[in-house]
Amino acid sequence: MRLVGVLPNPEQATTFGAYLQSLGISARVDQAPPSSWEIWVRDEDQVSRSLSELERFVANPRASEFLKVSKNTIKAANPYEPPQVTRVRFNTASQAGHHPIVTLGLILMCLVVAIAIPFDADDDYEKMRQWNLHDQMLYEPVYSQYLNRQPAEPFSAIRSGEVWRLVTPAIMHGNWTHLIMNMMMLFTYGAVIEKRDGSLRMLLLCLFLAAFSNTAQYTLGVLLNRPFPSLFLGMSGVVFGLFGYAWIRSYYARASDAWDGLVSSQQVYFMLLYGLICVTGIFGPVANAAHFGGMFAGMLWAWVGIMYRKNTQRKKVIL
Repeated sequence: MRLVGVLPNPEQATTFGAYLQSLGISARVDQAPPSSWEIWVRDEDQVSRSLSELERFVANPRASEFLKVSKNTIKAANPYEPPQVTRVRFNTASQAGHHPIVTLGLILMCLVVAIAIPFDADDDYEKMRQWNLHDQMLYEPVYSQYLNRQPAEPFSAIRSGEVWRLVTPAIMHGNWTHLIMNMMMLFTYGAVIEKRDGSLRMLLLCLFLAAFSNTAQYTLGVLLNRPFPSLFLGMSGVVFGLFGYAWIRSYYARASDAWDGLVSSQQVYFMLLYGLICVTGIFGPVANAAHFGGMFAGMLWAWVGIMYRKNTQRKKVIL
């Protein structure tokens, strides 16, 4: 689904939408608050033709070919019978860049957690409090295992219903440097993606990336028989996933697409090189499985979405 243009009133939008439909182009008219109307085209191959037709329509919306379609397919609009539209879009592509609420919400959440669970404890009571809080958010509880000197069964907490642990390790960080670097990268890629895909899709993507990258890191620890495989934290798995998603969307984008050229080759080289350097251990213990697991998950999410949009033939036109 591609946005091909915005028209200032519902009469013009529904007229042009009906005209595209008469040409066999699957189109949709959406209201974009507060007072504009978006024209969306489903088939990527029809975008260029739709753009050229939109230019002709804007130049002369009263042309006979447009009015003829309007009279045959659309009732006259009046104050008591507004044109029907598919939906009122929340956080549309044109607005999301001004309000990246999911991205900013994640940053705020990480800051709150960093304040609630300080990086350095001053006394034994504070250390115990931090351990207990960490135990509620790690992929598997560690403090109780340490006291009992007996590791728990793999995935025992998740299987018992504590599913929040799939994502909560991502909002904890080891120190301020770790936090600041991850938040900078989260905003860099998160705001860009949310601007183009909207807040709801951004939220679902981040939840998927967190769960996938955290599970990948924990599974590797279990396979390597580490005593506490859930001792990892940070947003970097999600960040690598957002990069992978943006990379694939940019790679497959057509000319004039909103994703076209968004991720440069220099960015790709930097992220891949950084990930490989982390594997060497030069930066200390790093959750490499979360990095590459998150990147793979983001690339997969993007590719599946692209293939779906490319192959689907369903028409969803309501004017």
